[in-house]
Amino acid sequence: MEEVLTYATPGFEAAIEAEDRNNDDLLCFKLLPPAVPLFDPTFFYQDNEFPVR
Repeated sequence: MEEVLTYATPGFEAAIEAEDRNNDDLLCFKLLPPAVPLFDPTFFYQDNEFPVR
C-alpha cells in the first residue's frame, strides 16, 4: 500500500486505500512506461485477492 501511495496524486489516497478490500495492506501494482500520455506516472492497482474481471 505504501508503494502505491507514493505514486498517487494528492487527494486520491482514500480511493486507493478503499481498493484494499481484504485490509491486508497489499495491492497489486503495475507502473506503465512513461510513453503513456495520460498521467505521469501512470499506474494500475487492484486488491491482491480480488482481481478485476
